[in-house]
Amino acid sequence: AYSEIQLATPQYPNAIIYNPDGSYYMYYTPPWVTGPDNEVMMYPWGNKFAQQSMDDARQLVAENDVPAFGYDVFSGGVPYRGGGMKESPRRAFDDKGEYVDASVAVAKMADFTRSLTKNGRATGLVGNATDETRPFLVARADSLMFEQPPCYHASAFVALRYAAGHKMITIWNP
Repeated sequence: AYSEIQLATPQYPNAIIYNPDGSYYMYYTPPWVTGPDNEVMMYPWGNKFAQQSMDDARQLVAENDVPAFGYDVFSGGVPYRGGGMKESPRRAFDDKGEYVDASVAVAKMADFTRSLTKNGRATGLVGNATDETRPFLVARADSLMFEQPPCYHASAFVALRYAAGHKMITIWNP
């Protein structure tokens, strides 16, 4: 999950994922999304950012016919030590102390997304997989896309294909 930095810093500071040295773990600069914005990686579980994201998704589904949500950067692999860590399952320890892998939060949010219904139909989920996508995330998606050339990421793609089983994977290479 990502948020524009000018929104994240005042509204959701404890959900921003930082490196141990205090720098942002992931900081995207223009023109990643709209051009003049800068995004930071967020931990979307057990904090104000997660609650706002869930409230917004509920409202979106209630007011619109939403067949599915797309999760861009459907991965994790990043240690997180901030707000929401204690509410997350699967915590671990390293030489810097207790942490939770960010993919756990993505999985919890995916479970929430898939629990939403409209007119008796469950909301689907399309995950944009990366080299860091865990098999337990693949299990939560209805279909996947892969925005990398498989010939350059063969080992990751083969593992993803096995994990996906019968699920469709769309390869998109700009």
